[in-house]
Amino acid sequence: MTPQTPARALGCAVAVAREVAGSGFACRIGIHTGEINADTHHLQGTALDIAADVAGHAHENEVLVSRTVNDLVAGSGVTLEASGDYPLTTLGAKWQLYRAIA
Repeated sequence: MTPQTPARALGCAVAVAREVAGSGFACRIGIHTGEINADTHHLQGTALDIAADVAGHAHENEVLVSRTVNDLVAGSGVTLEASGDYPLTTLGAKWQLYRAIA
């Protein structure tokens, strides 16, 4: 089994954004990592809410990640650049977000 990591999620998100951009459609992708609650029919939790907040700040066909993901992918070869501080309504605070560079 291949390990699931934030760097792999980020690579997948960048590939999806690139593919969607070439199709005439648009997407906005936000990535965060954290604990979630899952049952047979629902996923819920603060981590999902934060990811949705992050996606809400992305531009068309852009992948934004939280500072948590930025810290976790350090040394993985993934290229991120600071995008700025954005308000995350889930947390009631501004967080530094990072843009994935394809």
